[in-house]
Amino acid sequence: MIHGCGYGGNRSIKRYIHHRLIANKFYKFAQRCERPDIIISFIPCHRLAYMATKYAKNNSVPIIVDIRDKWPDIFITSKNKIFEIIANIILFSEQKCTKYAMRNASTLAAVSETYLNWALHKIDRARNKMDRVYYLGYANSDINSGGKLYKDENISDELRQLIDGNSSKKLIVFVGTFGFSYDLITMVDVGARFHEQRQTDVVFVLAGTGENYDKVNNSIRSPNVLLTGWINHDEIKYVLSKSYAGLMPYHDYAPQSLPNKFFEYAVNNLPIISSLKGEIAEIITENQIGINYKANDKQDLYNAIQYLVENESLHDKMVNENLAAFRNTCNANLIYEEYATYIEEIFRNNV
Repeated sequence: MIHGCGYGGNRSIKRYIHHRLIANKFYKFAQRCERPDIIISFIPCHRLAYMATKYAKNNSVPIIVDIRDKWPDIFITSKNKIFEIIANIILFSEQKCTKYAMRNASTLAAVSETYLNWALHKIDRARNKMDRVYYLGYANSDINSGGKLYKDENISDELRQLIDGNSSKKLIVFVGTFGFSYDLITMVDVGARFHEQRQTDVVFVLAGTGENYDKVNNSIRSPNVLLTGWINHDEIKYVLSKSYAGLMPYHDYAPQSLPNKFFEYAVNNLPIISSLKGEIAEIITENQIGINYKANDKQDLYNAIQYLVENESLHDKMVNENLAAFRNTCNANLIYEEYATYIEEIFRNNV
């Protein structure tokens, strides 16, 4: 509702300017509006969360700051300590905004335990009974109940030919933006290895587009690695319904916790092959809904897929028992009903 300048790249000066514009405009606009009962603000954008918390504090309004990413730390994560020191100096004012918002919030919420712990550590505060974790989840209408979840008329002929032409094979799918967090080249190389090993029943599908699309496209050297380009919501559902497993190929430096992709695969009954460490790796292992592999490691990714392909009974158990039992954890209808109750609880405690 409030316009900034817009931006093209996630890591760009223009995005930084955009966020500052939105935050400053919000603060000025809020002064002219009726005082709200409660505010919910998200990180990102940390600048907007800062201004929202500043407004809330000045006007005695309860505010929930909800952590959805580690901003601005996401830009600092590196194996190079010198780079981290320099980045922290450059982003000093951004860090102040983030800490102010989290420290002055009525309570903190987060999309994962990892992110909530990060926030509490950052402001040196112990967790209290009102700090909560609510997964992003997936809408109930998207949870497979045996019916068709996509409209046939919205599926392009090109995509149908591409997928249906490989319907008898095991499709290992990645759906998402071809951004810098994803190690798609390793996925392409592992696909080539399956082809070289004459394992023609395994096909890799990369659905989406983004900054690294051309790089990925130029790296493909085997016919069992397929690019769909950008696809719409129904086409995503169509591809997932035909797939054997969902791949989450993050780089080892990717500061992710529980991304949307995890829930998207889970609710579509796809065993998850993931390179992420920490909380998500523990969830996958404890619930037996997929396989973890070492990020950027071609051999380990090949072994993980090969293990799943060779153990059909394991794959079937993941789909029919483990994922079926886990999917209520992903049910956005249940999650957001609890979140709504949480908002009312915070309001009542602050009246």
